[in-house]
Amino acid sequence: MTREEIREKAIKSYQYGKNVVLNLATGMGKTSIAIAILDGSPVRKLILVSETAHINLWEEEIEKYGRDFCNYKIVCYASLEKEIWNRYGVVIADECHHLSAKRRKLLAKMKKGNPDMRFIGLSATIMDDKLKEIFPIFSGINIIRNDLATSISEKIIAKPEINVIHLDMTPKEREISKNYDAAIERLKLEIDMEPDSIRKEKITDRLKRTGLQRKLFLGESKTEKVRDFLSGMENRRHIVFCSSIEQCNALDDDFNAAMHSKIRKPQQKIRDFNKHERDKLYVVGMLQEGVNLKDTDHGVIIQLPANRQQQLQIVGRLLRSKHPSIHIFCYKDTADETFLNRLKKELKNVNFNIYENEKKM
Repeated sequence: MTREEIREKAIKSYQYGKNVVLNLATGMGKTSIAIAILDGSPVRKLILVSETAHINLWEEEIEKYGRDFCNYKIVCYASLEKEIWNRYGVVIADECHHLSAKRRKLLAKMKKGNPDMRFIGLSATIMDDKLKEIFPIFSGINIIRNDLATSISEKIIAKPEINVIHLDMTPKEREISKNYDAAIERLKLEIDMEPDSIRKEKITDRLKRTGLQRKLFLGESKTEKVRDFLSGMENRRHIVFCSSIEQCNALDDDFNAAMHSKIRKPQQKIRDFNKHERDKLYVVGMLQEGVNLKDTDHGVIIQLPANRQQQLQIVGRLLRSKHPSIHIFCYKDTADETFLNRLKKELKNVNFNIYENEKKM
């Protein structure tokens, strides 16, 4: 399907009385389609977003795409409980994979008090099991789906050049990595053998923490290995996804391009980037969803996430260019290669170029 066909299908589905979930790849214009569905409708609208920064993004999109988009309120998911006694004609759940069990219960309570309330969900990465949990609340959901691989194959989104830069570890780094791997395998075995559900849950939490520690180690240990590569990107528009605030600050030599939770007014830097008033951004996490970027010629992923959703969100952010190039740093014979294979499975129609050690630009 083309963008126009997807947009028309979504509008007609809602007009025919269906609830709608836009399960579309990043960059397909989910927000603008949701605005088009309800443009001109006087019904009271509640828009749910995952972060405060996304409220301003929605306001900008409404100003840009809405001719008569009115009578709406935008709040974060964390504030949903304050809205349950208010009557809304429709709820728009941006990044609806954030609808936790608690939030779904709150929506169910709102729906019970207002049986005619409709639903529009937006997500690039929502899984089928999560969708099934929404069905009992809002019946008659029409899922309009076009994933990243399909959007690339249909040439709706540009096909990227993906370069994997294989790195070698020092003996000390290799030892630390193997210790993390061994600890994770032990915890997995403990979970399989533990009969008590409470203890099993505690071990699972330890497993998650250890996995995050390993990922942080793999990412931060690449800082100096990546620095030389980035020196060749000075005259190219690029975004660097960093592993931590410390790494972000260390790589941002002019202390002007960093974006993370401790930076004030990060949205202004995005606006400057989109206006071509700046050519680089160093980010930690916060661009993974809900942010629109323009003309990102190069993206650098220092540490590929283990999670499929996060992988697709990051890659999708970097495909808003005519000829996007993505550079992924990967340690050989480590968990990095497991993470990379997950991405390859999602993007079967994209070639992954392999380079040994730091590739010069």
